[in-house]
Amino acid sequence: MRVLLDTNVIRDFALERWPFVEQATHLLEVAPKASLVLYVIATTITDLYYITRKAKGHATARDFITDLLQKVG
Repeated sequence: MRVLLDTNVIRDFALERWPFVEQATHLLEVAPKASLVLYVIATTITDLYYITRKAKGHATARDFITDLLQKVG
């Protein structure tokens, strides 16, 4: 099954926004086991970099985006 992730779901995970971080983390952990192929739209990547950089700095944002790109199709 293919799943398009909304920017806000990934933002909840990246910034550990309560109470949504639990559901976002669960989705990202279960996806490979459940044969889910995760997708994001291109602007999600730039939006997430911008948001994460402001909150956690350039290095953390870059590392997060790199990890995210390995998890999505």
